Amino acid sequence: MRTRSHFALALALTLAACGGGGSDPAAANEEGYAALGSGKYANAASHFQTALDAIGSDTSNAQYLRASMGLIETNVHVDPERAKDDFLALASASPQVNAKDYSRIGGMLAGAKQFQPAIAVVDAGIKAYPETPALEKMIEQISADAEKSGDAEAINALKGLGYLGD
Repeated sequence: MRTRSHFALALALTLAACGGGGSDPAAANEEGYAALGSGKYANAASHFQTALDAIGSDTSNAQYLRASMGLIETNVHVDPERAKDDFLALASASPQVNAKDYSRIGGMLAGAKQFQPAIAVVDAGIKAYPETPALEKMIEQISADAEKSGDAEAINALKGLGYLGD
């Protein structure tokens, strides 16, 4: 009996050290957002990916959108182009993505002075949700910030999309 309890304890400790037999997406998301909030981007990405791996292809899982958005928010800081691309792919595939999500990711990209990815996200949001004043105000703010910073590529992108005059 004693050997059996030692084996069970050893097995439990081994599984805990390895991350468990099956991972809890909600817990992984919580750890991911805690790491993101602390600026530990590699750690955050790892936790969000763990959640997505545990969820698999079940995009209806309540934690799927949260993990996906967490990974995108992490990439705003480490790979803004990927953040933009992943967000736009998620938005086109998931009816759960809404105008606030476009605004949040666009705002984060703009706040990081990543104007071109921000423009792409907010422009897509305006096209998907044309009656959203917050997105219209955001593109105006991005335009002002891009002009103030002298970001010629962003200014040209805004002109090409019709947000700035020639």
